Amino acid sequence: MVWDKISTGSIAVVFTTAGLCFSTYFIFYGKGQKRATTNIPELGGFSLLTAWPFFAQRNDFLWANFKKTGANIFRFRVLQQCWRQWFLKQILALFTKDRMTDVFPSLLRDTTRLMAGWGSEGTINPFDELNAIVFQLTVRMSSCQELANDQKAVARMSELIDVIEKNATPASLLLPWFPSPTRRSRQGATRELFAMMGAYVERRRAASFSLRLINAEYINTGMNVCWNLLYLGMHPDWKDKVAAEIQMLVSNHTNSISNELDERLASIPLNAWGTELPVTDCIIRETLRMMMGASLLRRNLDEDVVVDDRVIPQGDFLIYPLADVHANPDIYPDPFKFDPERFDPGREEDKKVPLAFLGWGAGEWPGPLIMALFFLTFEFEVVDSSGEFPKSLPRADFNEFKRTGPPQDNPCYIKFKRIVA
Repeated sequence: MVWDKISTGSIAVVFTTAGLCFSTYFIFYGKGQKRATTNIPELGGFSLLTAWPFFAQRNDFLWANFKKTGANIFRFRVLQQCWRQWFLKQILALFTKDRMTDVFPSLLRDTTRLMAGWGSEGTINPFDELNAIVFQLTVRMSSCQELANDQKAVARMSELIDVIEKNATPASLLLPWFPSPTRRSRQGATRELFAMMGAYVERRRAASFSLRLINAEYINTGMNVCWNLLYLGMHPDWKDKVAAEIQMLVSNHTNSISNELDERLASIPLNAWGTELPVTDCIIRETLRMMMGASLLRRNLDEDVVVDDRVIPQGDFLIYPLADVHANPDIYPDPFKFDPERFDPGREEDKKVPLAFLGWGAGEWPGPLIMALFFLTFEFEVVDSSGEFPKSLPRADFNEFKRTGPPQDNPCYIKFKRIVA
């Protein structure tokens, strides 16, 4: 056996090294550091054991400890502190009205080109094909024209980001120094991404921000566009309402059928996309409510603050499970039922309490653009792996700490037929 061939000395070195690493880790991290005095219940224990379920089954971890402590806030140690302080400020600069107006025709051309590659009819996995569109649009928005026009480079970037995202496991986050295959895969993909961006973007700092934005936008927007269409396919009445609303938008703002579809859509004022699609807006909000059950993390970078008569020390992270509001039956009755009318005027369940909805609507983001082109170009229906109409869509897994991806147990597809040449 291979084990028999390993020398006793080699085994001793391995176990001694592991023991030293574990002991050093326990001394510096397990005991913790002196913290400001608070009246927040502390879970205590070895931080690695505490943090593992936080990353592996985050939603269950939070609610189990709410029950355990009997408090609506508790404290524990997480091992890493690395969030970007300036990310949000810079991303907002890319989604200004002027920026969106300038790039809008290019976004429509990109979407039309990629949809044309599907052919006249067939079946697609939306989590592949629609994600590819979202990725292209995100690169177009966040980088330079030379990169956005290089289809091979964009496809390779998408592959590399998938490698990074899929290898972001609890073990890789808690033990980033461990030389595992996932660590090597992530490092290799990250190096290649920076090398690609460095060829197009002059300053490395700008490349770093572009990669962060592309990763965040691709994962979040891509998943949401896919689930929007799947839910609409499962609810033909809402699907018909969205189709009629999009047709009305085009009729109100274009007066010619001679131009290409993407050119006609580009002539629609940008503000109309956010104000004249109320049904689409409700669809987007309801989909986000049902799919967004992850936990938000924010770090207190300023001085100690008081929240609910409890002191949050400087440097601590605040973690909030979105399911606390999005899946709360006291706010949204029957919370796992797809019901976009929750957001209609006169009902407005999202306004029962402050911040009851923590998503976004059909404003300045590319989701409505993709949905409009899709509805105007294709007839479609949702099918399962056998080609039949599925009985139901799965619920979101709120323990998933990366993204709400495609259903694994009962995968769903979109069967389409082109209605615009």
